[in-house]
Amino acid sequence: MTQDIAEMFTSIRDELLPYARTVLEAWVREHTRIEAKKGGIWDAYIGVFLMSLLHGMLRGCIGYPIPQYPLGVGLREAVIASAEHDPRFPPVEPEELKDIVIEISLLTPLKKIQSLDEIEVGRHGLVVEKGPYRGLLLPKVPVEYGWDKETFLQHTCLKAGLPGDAWKDPALQFYIFETYTVKEDEDA
Repeated sequence: MTQDIAEMFTSIRDELLPYARTVLEAWVREHTRIEAKKGGIWDAYIGVFLMSLLHGMLRGCIGYPIPQYPLGVGLREAVIASAEHDPRFPPVEPEELKDIVIEISLLTPLKKIQSLDEIEVGRHGLVVEKGPYRGLLLPKVPVEYGWDKETFLQHTCLKAGLPGDAWKDPALQFYIFETYTVKEDEDA
Protein backbone atom coordinates (compact mmCIF):
# COMPACT_ATOMS: atom_id res chain seq x y z
CA MET A 1 0.00 0.00 0.00
CA THR A 2 2.92 2.35 0.65
CA GLN A 3 3.85 2.17 -3.03
CA ASP A 4 0.22 2.96 -3.96
CA ILE A 5 0.24 6.05 -1.74
CA ALA A 6 3.58 7.14 -3.21
CA GLU A 7 2.22 6.81 -6.74
CA MET A 8 -0.99 8.64 -5.81
CA PHE A 9 0.99 11.41 -4.16
CA THR A 10 3.26 11.81 -7.18
CA SER A 11 0.32 11.96 -9.58
CA ILE A 12 -1.47 14.79 -7.72
CA ARG A 13 1.42 16.51 -5.94
CA ASP A 14 1.09 19.69 -8.02
CA GLU A 15 -2.67 19.88 -7.37
CA LEU A 16 -2.65 19.49 -3.59
CA LEU A 17 -1.40 22.93 -2.52
CA PRO A 18 -3.47 25.03 -4.95
CA TYR A 19 -6.59 23.09 -3.93
CA ALA A 20 -5.85 23.55 -0.21
CA ARG A 21 -5.12 27.26 -0.72
CA THR A 22 -8.44 27.72 -2.56
CA VAL A 23 -10.31 25.93 0.25
CA LEU A 24 -8.57 28.06 2.90
CA GLU A 25 -9.24 31.37 1.13
CA ALA A 26 -12.92 30.53 0.50
CA TRP A 27 -13.47 29.42 4.07
CA VAL A 28 -11.69 32.27 5.86
CA ARG A 29 -12.98 35.06 3.61
CA GLU A 30 -16.55 33.85 2.96
CA HIS A 31 -17.19 30.82 5.19
CA THR A 32 -17.87 28.90 1.99
CA ARG A 33 -17.09 25.20 1.57
CA ILE A 34 -15.98 24.80 -2.02
CA GLU A 35 -16.95 21.64 -3.86
CA ALA A 36 -14.53 18.83 -3.07
CA LYS A 37 -12.26 17.59 -5.84
CA LYS A 38 -13.55 14.32 -7.25
CA GLY A 39 -12.55 11.62 -9.64
CA GLY A 40 -9.70 9.15 -9.72
CA ILE A 41 -7.30 9.52 -6.84
CA TRP A 42 -9.38 12.24 -5.22
CA ASP A 43 -11.99 9.54 -4.47
CA ALA A 44 -9.48 7.27 -2.70
CA TYR A 45 -9.62 6.97 1.08
CA ILE A 46 -6.23 8.20 2.32
CA GLY A 47 -5.18 9.62 5.68
CA VAL A 48 -4.39 13.33 5.45
CA PHE A 49 -3.02 16.11 7.68
CA LEU A 50 -3.04 19.83 7.06
CA MET A 51 -0.58 22.06 8.89
CA SER A 52 -0.54 25.81 8.59
CA LEU A 53 2.36 27.97 9.66
CA LEU A 54 2.33 31.70 10.31
CA HIS A 55 5.79 33.31 10.25
CA GLY A 56 7.31 29.88 10.77
CA MET A 57 5.19 29.06 13.83
CA LEU A 58 2.40 26.51 14.00
CA ARG A 59 -0.98 28.14 13.30
CA GLY A 60 -3.13 25.04 12.99
CA CYS A 61 -2.81 21.32 12.46
CA ILE A 62 -5.64 18.86 12.08
CA GLY A 63 -6.01 15.70 10.10
CA TYR A 64 -7.55 12.32 9.67
CA PRO A 65 -4.99 9.53 10.12
CA ILE A 66 -7.71 6.95 9.63
CA PRO A 67 -9.42 8.01 6.42
CA GLN A 68 -12.99 9.08 7.08
CA TYR A 69 -13.56 10.66 3.69
CA PRO A 70 -12.30 10.44 0.11
CA LEU A 71 -9.12 12.50 -0.29
CA GLY A 72 -10.86 15.49 -1.89
CA VAL A 73 -13.30 15.80 1.01
CA GLY A 74 -10.75 14.83 3.67
CA LEU A 75 -8.27 17.48 2.58
CA ARG A 76 -11.01 20.12 2.34
CA GLU A 77 -12.26 19.28 5.84
CA ALA A 78 -8.73 19.21 7.29
CA VAL A 79 -8.05 22.68 5.83
CA ILE A 80 -11.25 24.07 7.33
CA ALA A 81 -10.76 22.36 10.69
CA SER A 82 -7.17 23.56 10.91
CA ALA A 83 -8.23 27.15 10.16
CA GLU A 84 -11.31 27.20 12.36
CA HIS A 85 -11.33 24.44 14.94
CA ASP A 86 -7.82 23.72 16.20
CA PRO A 87 -8.45 24.21 19.94
CA ARG A 88 -4.96 25.64 20.44
CA PHE A 89 -5.63 28.70 18.27
CA PRO A 90 -8.35 31.22 17.45
CA PRO A 91 -9.83 30.99 13.92
CA VAL A 92 -7.63 32.27 11.10
CA GLU A 93 -8.38 35.89 10.17
CA PRO A 94 -8.43 37.12 6.54
CA GLU A 95 -5.45 39.42 7.11
CA GLU A 96 -3.32 36.38 8.08
CA LEU A 97 -3.89 34.54 4.79
CA LYS A 98 -1.05 36.18 2.88
CA ASP A 99 1.46 35.03 5.52
CA ILE A 100 0.19 31.50 6.07
CA VAL A 101 2.19 28.63 4.63
CA ILE A 102 0.36 25.36 4.01
CA GLU A 103 1.87 21.91 4.43
CA ILE A 104 -0.02 18.75 3.46
CA SER A 105 0.87 15.21 4.46
CA LEU A 106 -0.73 12.10 3.00
CA LEU A 107 -0.43 9.11 5.31
CA THR A 108 0.07 5.45 4.63
CA PRO A 109 -2.35 3.18 6.51
CA LEU A 110 -1.58 2.73 10.21
CA LYS A 111 0.33 -0.49 10.93
CA LYS A 112 0.11 -2.02 14.40
CA ILE A 113 3.54 -3.02 15.64
CA GLN A 114 4.53 -5.76 18.05
CA SER A 115 7.94 -4.36 19.01
CA LEU A 116 9.27 -0.86 19.55
CA ASP A 117 12.28 -1.98 17.50
CA GLU A 118 10.07 -1.57 14.40
CA ILE A 119 9.98 2.22 14.88
CA GLU A 120 12.45 4.14 12.72
CA VAL A 121 12.83 7.73 13.91
CA GLY A 122 12.58 10.07 10.92
CA ARG A 123 10.79 7.52 8.77
CA HIS A 124 7.76 6.61 10.85
CA GLY A 125 5.04 8.64 12.42
CA LEU A 126 3.67 7.18 15.62
CA VAL A 127 0.27 6.64 17.17
CA VAL A 128 -0.10 5.46 20.76
CA GLU A 129 -3.43 4.27 22.05
CA LYS A 130 -4.87 3.04 25.33
CA GLY A 131 -8.60 3.07 25.94
CA PRO A 132 -9.92 6.55 25.12
CA TYR A 133 -6.42 8.03 24.96
CA ARG A 134 -4.78 8.48 21.60
CA GLY A 135 -1.84 10.57 20.46
CA LEU A 136 -0.17 11.02 17.09
CA LEU A 137 3.05 12.66 15.99
CA LEU A 138 4.15 12.96 12.37
CA PRO A 139 7.56 11.54 11.34
CA LYS A 140 9.10 14.98 10.97
CA VAL A 141 8.51 15.97 14.61
CA PRO A 142 11.32 13.97 16.25
CA VAL A 143 13.69 15.03 13.47
CA GLU A 144 12.87 18.73 13.94
CA TYR A 145 13.50 18.47 17.68
CA GLY A 146 16.45 16.06 17.53
CA TRP A 147 14.68 13.40 19.59
CA ASP A 148 15.81 9.83 20.01
CA LYS A 149 13.27 6.99 19.99
CA GLU A 150 12.57 7.13 23.75
CA THR A 151 11.89 10.87 23.66
CA PHE A 152 9.64 10.36 20.62
CA LEU A 153 7.69 7.73 22.56
CA GLN A 154 7.43 9.99 25.61
CA HIS A 155 6.10 12.95 23.63
CA THR A 156 3.60 10.83 21.73
CA CYS A 157 2.29 9.55 25.08
CA LEU A 158 2.05 13.12 26.38
CA LYS A 159 0.17 14.11 23.22
CA ALA A 160 -2.32 11.34 24.06
CA GLY A 161 -2.84 12.79 27.54
CA LEU A 162 -0.89 9.96 29.15
CA PRO A 163 2.19 10.17 31.38
CA GLY A 164 5.45 10.39 29.47
CA ASP A 165 6.54 6.95 30.65
CA ALA A 166 3.27 5.27 29.61
CA TRP A 167 5.09 3.81 26.59
CA LYS A 168 6.45 1.16 28.98
CA ASP A 169 2.90 -0.06 29.73
CA PRO A 170 2.30 -3.41 27.95
CA ALA A 171 -1.38 -2.46 27.48
CA LEU A 172 -0.43 0.48 25.23
CA GLN A 173 -0.86 -0.12 21.52
CA PHE A 174 1.52 1.33 18.96
CA TYR A 175 0.97 2.05 15.28
CA ILE A 176 3.43 3.39 12.72
CA PHE A 177 2.87 5.12 9.38
CA GLU A 178 4.79 7.05 6.76
CA THR A 179 3.95 10.37 5.15
CA TYR A 180 4.31 12.03 1.77
CA THR A 181 4.50 15.77 2.30
CA VAL A 182 4.34 18.90 0.20
CA LYS A 183 4.72 22.46 1.49
CA GLU A 184 4.26 25.92 0.03
CA ASP A 185 7.38 28.00 -0.44
CA GLU A 186 7.78 30.06 2.71
CA ASP A 187 9.23 32.95 0.74
CA ALA A 188 6.24 33.17 -1.59
